[in-house]
Amino acid sequence: MKRFLQIFFIFFPAIIFAEAPPVVMEKGKNFYQLGLHLDLYEDKTGKLTIKDIIKPELLSKFETSKQKVPNFGFTKSHFWARLKITNPQKVKGDWYLSFNYVLQDRVSFYKKENNDWIAENMGDELKFSSRKVKVRPFVLQVNTEKDQVYFVKINGGLNQINLTLVSQKQMLMKEGEDNQVYGIFFGIIVSMVLYNLFILFSTKSYSYLFYVVYVFCYGLFLAGYQGFTQKYLFYNYPWFSNNGLSFIMGFSELFLTLFTMAYLNIPEKNKRLNWLFRMSALGGIVVILSSLINPYAVNVKLFFLNAAVISFLAYGTAIYKWVKGYRPARYFTLAFSFMIIGSMITNLAVANVLPNLALFRQSVIIGTALQLIFLSMGLADRFNLIQEEAKKLQENYAKELEKEVTEKTKQVVMEKERAEASEREVSGLLHNMRQSVFSVNKDCEIIPPVSEYSLELFGKQIVKESIHDTLFKDLDKDGEVFFKARFALAVSIDEDLYQYDALAEDLPSKIYMKDKKGENRSLKINYSPIVDKEDIVQKIMMVVEDVTELENLEREAKETREQSAKKITRLQEIVSNGKKE
Repeated sequence: MKRFLQIFFIFFPAIIFAEAPPVVMEKGKNFYQLGLHLDLYEDKTGKLTIKDIIKPELLSKFETSKQKVPNFGFTKSHFWARLKITNPQKVKGDWYLSFNYVLQDRVSFYKKENNDWIAENMGDELKFSSRKVKVRPFVLQVNTEKDQVYFVKINGGLNQINLTLVSQKQMLMKEGEDNQVYGIFFGIIVSMVLYNLFILFSTKSYSYLFYVVYVFCYGLFLAGYQGFTQKYLFYNYPWFSNNGLSFIMGFSELFLTLFTMAYLNIPEKNKRLNWLFRMSALGGIVVILSSLINPYAVNVKLFFLNAAVISFLAYGTAIYKWVKGYRPARYFTLAFSFMIIGSMITNLAVANVLPNLALFRQSVIIGTALQLIFLSMGLADRFNLIQEEAKKLQENYAKELEKEVTEKTKQVVMEKERAEASEREVSGLLHNMRQSVFSVNKDCEIIPPVSEYSLELFGKQIVKESIHDTLFKDLDKDGEVFFKARFALAVSIDEDLYQYDALAEDLPSKIYMKDKKGENRSLKINYSPIVDKEDIVQKIMMVVEDVTELENLEREAKETREQSAKKITRLQEIVSNGKKE
């Protein structure tokens, strides 16, 4: 009977004045959903203060909430919520009002102390470091020793009141559970980014680049949407909790569109479909730019609208390509199906259509993780498909090539025979020359063919000998001529023809070399670079001619001319003197 009277007197005022029932705390219970215990009032002017709200004429205008999580959508109005907490069983411990929508721009809690209403202002527009309790939700410690009335005021771009009453133990357990679940989820995201980044560097495929950027941006967006970036990364930068989210989401939408086009192999010849995807990519760019200019209320509408368009377009195209027999499309379809199913299960659990179990609440995270994994598997399958198609093309090409090889083998044999005959002619020509003809490679070694006169000139076989130990053996090894010649040969071979032309002047055109008798021989040298089709010098051919005898004859002829000139001059002087006498 006593218990009945307590409940009656608690709920009697609510019945008379049509107020929401107060929260009745019970022993053994650590969590209370407060949505149906709230009285709500919309301040369309946004100018009312707590002193205005507590006036009887305004208190009478509060309306009882009919939703567990009142959602007001996009509006400029301010919303007030009134809540009464009673503790007839004298439940002890530390208790908190927890405002669980972590992206609410401005949240103000009002509690009465010493007949004065004290406000505690919070919201994602304020720095995380300014919060008294360092948890993701906005929380206010409450006094449960006596019955108490609290007011909550919110306003911002997107407005909802997800309010609970929790014990400190339950709050920390919930925070730890979320940290574990999301820690695994973000670990999967980091793994997918690193794994596919490694494949990107190996394959140089744009598909992997688009996927990596999409996954990174989408993961960063989800971390911000759940309040983790505010707590662990940007605790002093509230911009990221607002326009920063739409900025990151714009990049995510842009690269998801590019990834879908590359992954599903959207052909440019399909102009209509290609145009739709290009418009979706343009939508992502618009969201990015709008995030730098417009308020969050505008940007959040833009990125949700563009996300819906991209999801519908990508999912529909994937199903179409799967039906048409494009194998990688099945992974894409399954990936998005997991994400959609996970989102539906979570929404149904929140709406109490399904049991409010942790597994169901986190289904959206599980679905998203499966989406990322299946997209990564799809990329691998797409790469395998490309290899299989390339292998088939290679096999077909090999068969046709075999036919061509068979047909041209005879031609090659005939050409080889003609080449051998030509080589014999060239060899015979070289052996009959009174010049030393040979070539040198990059290591400055003499390589065949070498004319027979080389044996007579150098007194030994010079094949595989260094040019510095044969032709240039008598040059001063510390002199400028030898240094320039060695450098020019070393850097000209295996390089383009232009480099040889630039250094050709450094190669000596005439040198003196001692023969096997120790006599100096005057040698004249001509150089000819041998190049391939790309004008890369393969070797340098040298033609060495012994001009010693020729120079001796020229010197003797010069001396004879000089003696004859002297005699003529002498005769002219004698004749001239005779005339004078």
